[in-house]
Amino acid sequence: MKHQFIDVHRARYSVRRLCRVLHVSASGYYAACSRDVSARSQRQATLTAHIETIHRTSRATYGAPRVHAQLKSEGVELHPKLTHLAA
Repeated sequence: MKHQFIDVHRARYSVRRLCRVLHVSASGYYAACSRDVSARSQRQATLTAHIETIHRTSRATYGAPRVHAQLKSEGVELHPKLTHLAA
């Protein structure tokens, strides 16, 4: 989250200043910039896009329980803590 903020504001302020204000090391910021996107982040982005598609296809009438049921019917594996949405 802090790194995203730095990315957005680095044109106006120096990266070092932003890092100092946000209590982030500049070396850590630059290291994070050069890393590939994690597998978890990729899965999360894919799932988020799928959820948005389901919601849009329902003309924004589906809430969390219906979206969850749709994902479950499609065989999408979700975190066990989300099973309460199916009720």
